[in-house]
Amino acid sequence: MYLVIGATAHFGRETVEELAATNVPVRALTRTPEKAALPDGIDVVRGDLTRPETLPPAFAGVEAALVILQYGMDVSPLLAAARAAGVRRLVFLSSGAIVAGAEPQTDVIARYHRDVERAIEASGIDWTFLRLLFPAINSLTFAMQTRSGDVIRAPYTGAAFSAVHERDVAAVAARILTSGGHTGRVYDLTGPESLTQAQQVRILGETLGRALTVEDLDPAPVLEQMSRFMDGEFLAALFRPDGGGGRQARAGERHRRADHRPARADVRGMGRGPPRRLRRLTVPRTWGRRALGRALLARQMLLERADVTAEEAITRLVGMQAQAPYAPYFGLWSRLRRFGVADLADGLNDRRLVRIALMRSTIHLVTAADYRLLRPWAQPALDRELNTAFKSALTGLDRAAVAEAGRALLGRRNLTPGELGMALNE
Repeated sequence: MYLVIGATAHFGRETVEELAATNVPVRALTRTPEKAALPDGIDVVRGDLTRPETLPPAFAGVEAALVILQYGMDVSPLLAAARAAGVRRLVFLSSGAIVAGAEPQTDVIARYHRDVERAIEASGIDWTFLRLLFPAINSLTFAMQTRSGDVIRAPYTGAAFSAVHERDVAAVAARILTSGGHTGRVYDLTGPESLTQAQQVRILGETLGRALTVEDLDPAPVLEQMSRFMDGEFLAALFRPDGGGGRQARAGERHRRADHRPARADVRGMGRGPPRRLRRLTVPRTWGRRALGRALLARQMLLERADVTAEEAITRLVGMQAQAPYAPYFGLWSRLRRFGVADLADGLNDRRLVRIALMRSTIHLVTAADYRLLRPWAQPALDRELNTAFKSALTGLDRAAVAEAGRALLGRRNLTPGELGMALNE
């Protein structure tokens, strides 16, 4: 059995499909199997790397696993489960930002991936690392600008990359996962040609049948705008603050020095055909408004009732409007084939489902797992509203003491907001 961890991520999905085409037994690990939409015959299992107790069933009987991690995720629970199950090989999709022999890595993205590599090396499990710098699908970010015209604007348009097609990454991963001879090897995944960003835009224009032009932007204002929503260290890993261009400019410089060669020979022969050039990158077809509308309705389970539980439905929707307490009962009844009042009430009573303030304090119903992810993002806005609308009422109030008392009361039993207020007054 071959396991793909991160099976619904872009490269994970491609690898699952590649493995399925070779008729080997494949298991896909995902937090939400009901959303996976993977090929028939795939053993799709529920698991969460942040909840170690969910992992043993996924690793049972697994010979080798492909590891695709979200940036910043702790690999330790995964390695513990793999060792306990007797997994023989791990293939890790790492980052081409890693500089060989440079310890510690100065690039935060490279540093995280190298730390994961070291943890895998120390696990005692045979390993292979696939270091990917520039996936060709990144070029589709230019396609978004074509909606507003034929001018593509970007900094460092002269930087060159050997972009690798996602299907080639999947082919290499599947080949290494299912064959021997790769233990302890590090492969740098690159494409068959090196192209500047300006050349990539020209190819995109040829694909779309449009005469696209490129405008090279001053990096400084671009960096300033990106810094508003991106961590400083992460941003510096992509673009150097001194205007040197970070990874983008360094990639072009490496190619000019002839040490960033297109398509290493040891990777070239691993796929089922020659490496794909950028011209073969699939450009998503444009959907009309009706198709987009029906796709949204289908995702919302409003075209036909779904055969899932209330908790699974809320997981799929992420959140359901619940300002009025009875609203989600109607919302779930209209979406699910089998739904009873107790299905939602029980989830609320045992706190698998919770009602919380999101989107300008509007109450939404979410799962407890999603609550832990969403609340930190909503909290600053909630604090601002509290300090504005109730500033005078909060003067002299020990908020920490109120919060502690509230948690103690709710720890004993569930209370309505009115009941909680009365209990706090007492």
